[in-house]
Amino acid sequence: MVVAGLRVVSLSAEPPRPDSAAEMHLREIADGLERLGHSVRRVWAPTSEASRLLRLVRFQTSQWRAVRAADVLYLRWHVLSPVHMLLARLLGVPYVLEVNGTSEDIVTAYPGLAKVRPALKWLTSLEFRGASHIIVVSPGLVTWARRMARDRTPVSYLPNGAPDALSERRRAPDSPPYAVFVGELAGWQGIDTLLRAAQSPQWPADLDLVVVGSGASAEAVAEASSSGRIRYKGRLGRNEAWDVLAGAVMSISPQTGRLARNRLGVTPLKVSESLMLGVPVVASDLPGQAELLNGAPSSVVVEPDLPEAFAEAVRQLAETSHDRAAISRYGVDNASWSRTARETGTILEGVVGRA
Repeated sequence: MVVAGLRVVSLSAEPPRPDSAAEMHLREIADGLERLGHSVRRVWAPTSEASRLLRLVRFQTSQWRAVRAADVLYLRWHVLSPVHMLLARLLGVPYVLEVNGTSEDIVTAYPGLAKVRPALKWLTSLEFRGASHIIVVSPGLVTWARRMARDRTPVSYLPNGAPDALSERRRAPDSPPYAVFVGELAGWQGIDTLLRAAQSPQWPADLDLVVVGSGASAEAVAEASSSGRIRYKGRLGRNEAWDVLAGAVMSISPQTGRLARNRLGVTPLKVSESLMLGVPVVASDLPGQAELLNGAPSSVVVEPDLPEAFAEAVRQLAETSHDRAAISRYGVDNASWSRTARETGTILEGVVGRA
């Protein structure tokens, strides 16, 4: 049964920071559902000076009217936001979870919670079993989500994407040429591998590395930029970052395989955005981005955490000509937010139809 014109409430108990991946994901899915003819009410927690836990609780308990008015909830999952899910069950409103990581992520961020790890797993299982459908953003999360839901809830893998309009910003590489990394400068991104690759003998002598982003590794990047080969631009707005990305010879996505979370899969926005812009990608061979890039023209995946292997792949790609129009077409067909939104819409319609 197909249900048109749904009243969808998009809920996020965590404030989506402007220009963040979370904000992009929530906005693109909501916009895509509206293009499909559904009405979408965006209920995303505002940034607050209150404590994190207090903010989570306060926001959840204030949203019962929004939940009651919905045909279906599209809920960005957070292990410590069970109130929305409890309200949905009590009010008879089905909910679909968008899952971007595991319950271990919050323990990684707040090591003190390791003492209550069993409780977090129990809460996750309860939340997942109550869902009508679970959408995960990396392939390795499928097995984990099914296990947490005890195989009682359907699970679908829908990767992150890029705006279709990015394909119109495709252009020839800038001169002098450069490779680029765009993203949060965090340990899981493989920044140490990136910097060592750019400083290795295998890296092309005439190719700079431009780094765009901010985070815990910013100081290490700034220090490495004194070598002259690395240019650090700091954090840029999304449009500025896209301009830098569009002019690159290639984009690099070197996520580490040392973290269990990454081994479940990664689908970074920068990979989809690079393809949409017609820019080749060198990336870690991790689930998610590996499946996407193995079929993409002129892109390469290499073993994670091997700087020399990354440098050699960069050298080989720099010595090869690329059909940027073909890369962009592949991005439109395989890595667009509109495709992910259509598939999300089909899931929501099926959930309400069954209900």
